[in-house]
Order: sequence, then C-alpha cells, then structure tokens
Amino acid sequence: MTAEDFTNEMIHSIKANTIDQFKERYRKECDVLILEDIHFLAGKDATQKELAITLDYLFEADKKIILSGYDLPDDIPKLNDQLKSRLTLGLVTEISAPDYETRVRILKKKSKDFGVALPKEVTEYIAQELSDNVRQLESGLFGVAAKGRLMGYDIDIELAKSVLANIINIKKRITIESIKKLICDEFSISEKEITSASRQQRIVRPRQIAIFLSRKYTDQPIKTIGSSFNRYHATAIYAINSIEKELKQKSVLFEQINYLSKKIETGKL
Repeated sequence: MTAEDFTNEMIHSIKANTIDQFKERYRKECDVLILEDIHFLAGKDATQKELAITLDYLFEADKKIILSGYDLPDDIPKLNDQLKSRLTLGLVTEISAPDYETRVRILKKKSKDFGVALPKEVTEYIAQELSDNVRQLESGLFGVAAKGRLMGYDIDIELAKSVLANIINIKKRITIESIKKLICDEFSISEKEITSASRQQRIVRPRQIAIFLSRKYTDQPIKTIGSSFNRYHATAIYAINSIEKELKQKSVLFEQINYLSKKIETGKL
C-alpha cells in the first residue's frame, strides 16, 4: 500500500475507535509490509510515530519490510529521528533505470501478460531504443501492438520503428523548461512569475503542477527540478505530494493534469 493509504487508514481507525484493530493488523497479522511513497509522511508526526513502532514489531518478529520513496531517508524533510533510524536499519539502495537485459525480460513478460506475440528482433529493438523506465517500455509495446492490430499489419521492425519514432522525438522535446513554458502558457502567467517568491494561488498552483509534471516526465532529480523553479528540495517534494494527494480525489485538478499530460505525451509543447 502507499504511505498515504496507511495514514488514511490510521486516521479512520482513530475516528471509528478501532485503533486496536489497526495496530493488530499491521503489528501481528502482517508477514510482508510493502509501503510505497514513504516521502508522503514528511511532516505527519502521528503517522511517523505509529509506523516507527509498527516497524519495531515487524523487525522483532523477523518479518519482511520493503519501503520506497523519491529520496533517501536522510533527504526526506520533516522526518523524525525515530522513524529515520528505522528506515536506515536495512539495505538502502537506489532503484535505477533497468539495463538492457532487464528491459528485454520486462518486455517478454509484459507481451506474454497482454497476449502480444512480439518477435525477438522487435523486442530487442524496443529494449534498445527505450531505456528510461518501465512505463516507457509499456508505452512502446502497447503502441506497436495497437498499430499492428488496427492496421492489420504484421509486427516487425519497420512497424516498431514507425511507432517508436514518435515516442523518441517527444522524449527529446520534454524538458523542465518545455514543461515550464507549457504551464505558463496554459495558466497565462510569465516564467518570471512561476519562479518568483509569490505565494498567490494563481502562481502557486501552476508552479506545483509544473514541478509535478517535471518529475513525471523527466529523469531529473527533485533537487534539480526544485532549483529550476527557485525552490528548495523540500518545497519541491511538498509540491509533488500536494498534487498527488489531490489527484486521488478525482477533483478538477485530475482533469487538468490529464489534459496537460496528453499535450506533453503528444508533443504539443
């Protein structure tokens, strides 16, 4: 589950007076805890304390724990020392982009899962050309399969090249600066305003969206993204968390992000 779901479940259990059942579920009935987006807990003291105690129970019972987040524990802002020490007890490692052999294996598994007969040379070509992340590999796989089915073409290298050419060209055009320009145009603000110290809502929200989309569509670290908007690393994390939280509520922002994402993905920058 995500750290946000863990937090929401804890809050609900407190309101419903079922906190004992919540503790029982995670401390004694859990064999493997996989918690994503641990950076979401920044500044959430009550959840941090509860999670730290839960981790103690799981450590002592020799259970398996896997945690993921945007940053190393020491780099997550407003994380209390108690939880930070627990997060660094085990193996801390960076999850980097998959290498070529891993990309080939991922494509083979995905094509099998989705019932797509992908020739070896096409699999190897996609793995060679799309090297950023699994989402990009899936996009290439789906694009090739969809065009083959819709047009009635055999899936071969020429078909793969025609599909991937668009993905590769779009990828080259997506930068923090191009996203910044898109957001400024869409929200009718200047690049000077979006990087200013202004706390006006008409500036803050577009800035947060731009930071979120920069994280989603570029491979730049959060520190670099923050600097591009004259913001500290912690402020950039807060902006991303804020947008992610609101997206789950399926609000107007959800439609805005979908609209902007389509513009970025189709190269309309």
